[in-house]
Amino acid sequence: AAPAVPVSQEVAPAVREIAAGEDRRTVIVTDSRRFTRAECNELASRDRRLMDLLQKAQDITGSTLTSVDMQCLTALYAYYGLSPEYIITVMGYCKSIGKLSMRYVEKTAASWLENGVDTLPKAEQYIEYLGQRRSHEGLVRSAFGIGDRGLTTREREFIQSWFGQLGYGIDVIRLA
Repeated sequence: AAPAVPVSQEVAPAVREIAAGEDRRTVIVTDSRRFTRAECNELASRDRRLMDLLQKAQDITGSTLTSVDMQCLTALYAYYGLSPEYIITVMGYCKSIGKLSMRYVEKTAASWLENGVDTLPKAEQYIEYLGQRRSHEGLVRSAFGIGDRGLTTREREFIQSWFGQLGYGIDVIRLA
């Protein structure tokens, strides 16, 4: 592992050190609060990948990042150790479904990590899976005249089962 990168005294209360690895970054946080805007700026000024991530995120959102946006992105990168490419992929997915708030991006990334989706290739596969699932749900909605109401968890499970384990096509499902 690479040596720790020193952090200025003003950042020290929240961040003790940054240990740089080849693919992962770990930040040891001495308390549970979020990074401040000053801490985000401090870390970004020392880390070109974080600076590039913040710029790409701003390009995706089409507006200047708020303090909360910067805090979320910095935490995903520095605290959770996610690569900028992974974070941008999560943001792209969230944008594609119309939910681009950074809090939603952060929750989505956390959910994916909990489900073992912890690398860029896994994220890309998972997005493909989610797209297929959304497509299947749309076909069933249309076939049964469900409309715009949200599907229940049980309905989603049935739809996944019909198309997945059972291998039914929409024609067979319509006959049901």
